[in-house]
Amino acid sequence: IRGATPRDMRRLTVNYTRIVTPGVSNELMAHAMRDNRTQHPWFGDFDAQRELGIQRTPTIGMPTFQTTGGLGNFGWSRFEEWISQPAGINETMTWQKGRHTMRFGGQLFQTQFWYISAGQVAGVYNFNGEVTGLGAAGRNNPLNAWGDLLLGAVKTSEIPVSQIPVNRVAYNLGLFFNDTWKISQKLNLNLG
Repeated sequence: IRGATPRDMRRLTVNYTRIVTPGVSNELMAHAMRDNRTQHPWFGDFDAQRELGIQRTPTIGMPTFQTTGGLGNFGWSRFEEWISQPAGINETMTWQKGRHTMRFGGQLFQTQFWYISAGQVAGVYNFNGEVTGLGAAGRNNPLNAWGDLLLGAVKTSEIPVSQIPVNRVAYNLGLFFNDTWKISQKLNLNLG
């Protein structure tokens, strides 16, 4: 899909609980997810040189046009792809003995993030009305700016440098211990 940001998220979670003895249980949970996001330029086959007379365009695609005088920006040629892949495993053991309920375990969590972005790949073209407005007197007049656009008379242009692909991986490890001690019928003490 051009221009839109479709997402194709997939997640898997597996949980296993085992009663070892009447006072001991074990719970294991694993999860993984993959989240793809892609954003492609709108009108990928648009030729600004052929359609609008703008010379030296960097690539085929709908560039962004900025006109002065309050009429705003038009067009979009952003290219972006990223994938987020978190995954983890949790382990919890519960042991009940007398007035104590003890829980201990841990979690290992891994996050992977891959990203590439190329900004406005077809460029950004600015029209301020100086050509059709005969110099500085026509500057910032919206009609002159549109006239410059229709003639392909660009005042300034920019083409952002693409970002290099980024791949980040991070790991987190957490361990815990918790003891719920029932001192009396009205008083519990949680330690951990």
